[in-house]
Amino acid sequence: MTPRWRYPLYPWARDWSQYYVYKWKLADFDWDNPSADADTGAFEGPHGLPDVEKTLEQFRRIDNVTRGIPKVAILISFQQYVRTEGGAAPWDCQWPSFSTVSAAFAKDTLDGARGVSSSEAIRWLMKKAREECNTLVTFHLDFNGAQPHSALWDDYLQKGLLCRDADGVLHADRYIGGQVNLQKDFNTGRFQQRINDFLRLFPEVLNTKLILNDWNWNCVSEYDGYTAEDSMAALRQCMAWLKDMYDIDVQGELVSHNPLKMEFDYGTQAMCTAYGRADSFVKPNPMEVPAYVFCGGEGGPADDMDAAEAPPDPGALRFSDATLLFGGTTAGEGGRRYTSIVNDKHNTYSNKIPVGLGDPASFRPNALFRDFAYCSLSWYYLNRLLRVDSDNSTFVRFSGGVRSEVVDGKVQISQNGNLLRDGNDLFVPEL
Repeated sequence: MTPRWRYPLYPWARDWSQYYVYKWKLADFDWDNPSADADTGAFEGPHGLPDVEKTLEQFRRIDNVTRGIPKVAILISFQQYVRTEGGAAPWDCQWPSFSTVSAAFAKDTLDGARGVSSSEAIRWLMKKAREECNTLVTFHLDFNGAQPHSALWDDYLQKGLLCRDADGVLHADRYIGGQVNLQKDFNTGRFQQRINDFLRLFPEVLNTKLILNDWNWNCVSEYDGYTAEDSMAALRQCMAWLKDMYDIDVQGELVSHNPLKMEFDYGTQAMCTAYGRADSFVKPNPMEVPAYVFCGGEGGPADDMDAAEAPPDPGALRFSDATLLFGGTTAGEGGRRYTSIVNDKHNTYSNKIPVGLGDPASFRPNALFRDFAYCSLSWYYLNRLLRVDSDNSTFVRFSGGVRSEVVDGKVQISQNGNLLRDGNDLFVPEL
């Protein structure tokens, strides 16, 4: 069989199919408090202030529940929110700059040090997470996004680096003020400069070896004759430069049904946050694209499972039997909240997990354990094996004598005839 994907940037810096990767929202906009200090990112109200020490405690609890499995936490909201006429972007608002950090993370004292800046505080979090929580930390970036509040906006506007329609009007929506013409951005060296500045600010990313790029892949500029194909080629060029220069892999947001994007996904990105979140997004054939080439999170608990101590009922999870045959993980964007913070309107938009705010006492270990045990644990184990044979619906035969199959309406996983999983019952070696 001739594979339908290309992977010019493979092998990846790490085998990401062996990492529990999730997004972590450092701060949230207080949608109900118009007087919130949006300029500094100090979003007071029901969510409290961002705090790297509390975030570290949450990382530690996640590590305990997941029994030390290697993890990557992707930080969102390290920049400040800015209110706009259409509301506020539900994430960072300083693109195209990657190195603008909200002042809200600064600490008077931190681990014995005084006068700790916001970037120093986040670097402290990254170091502690790696040393104490088996967790590498990286960031959610947007290569194509641009906001009028950014220090780079005027320069990008004056230099003609933003996408426009045929009449010269900037492409924008309620969340972004403009889209970067990534081809011009790269050819003028500005993309490289943005990345270099970012890595000088957070050199720990050089060890993590991964960053997340947002979903804005189809950025066109009719005014410049810049097509979707040009946009994809420019994005591939930027990611190839990242790989060649720093050996950093890029994680994408979604798997698209668009053939142009599908070819790009399997060839240039190591993994995807939402590996098939809706009917309009099509997963790759797992027998054609092995997990070590391309993998990701998906599924998650049903909407009625948001109670603080929801019973462990995998039947309510958004995973088909066909998915569980290969293993499915709720890590990524398809997971649930594991803290009891209320009034989090942003999470109804994209369901980031977990929310990095609030007191650690709000942590819900039962919810995390349920999702991890019934989903991610099998995914992590099966990803270690080679996929030998499958009909993609009722059975998969793996290397090492492992077989996954649907029996009496439930998924069984066995090794040489010995059961490892029988529906909702898992047999895990004592740790």
